[in-house]
Amino acid sequence: MKIQGEEVETPDVLTLASPPSGPPGPGAPRSGAMPARRRGRPVEMAPEIVLDRIRSLALGREGLFRVHRTHPSLYARARRLFGSWEGAVLASGFNYAEIVGRAFARAAQSRRKTRRRSFVTLP
Repeated sequence: MKIQGEEVETPDVLTLASPPSGPPGPGAPRSGAMPARRRGRPVEMAPEIVLDRIRSLALGREGLFRVHRTHPSLYARARRLFGSWEGAVLASGFNYAEIVGRAFARAAQSRRKTRRRSFVTLP
């Protein structure tokens, strides 16, 4: 290899004279008692806790109707952990199609009540 016009020999393998000082980089092997930290954002709520909360809501009077409105943080966390709300409900042991059917029926009932209340007869 030529450096500034002079021919210089280069070894096949480059080695460092001494190991670098300071904290190891992200790809360096770790030594000591500290466990390796997982990359990315830390888990704010364990999947088991999310599933327990979904089960308790599903067994309650309101069920899972409008959970995205009443418990937005639980809804968002479940979607992040399980990929979708449906995946979270299925993982908690409930039939998602049945729950959605109940929600549609309840929404229709709520709309009928609203229409009856807003109906005014003119003289």
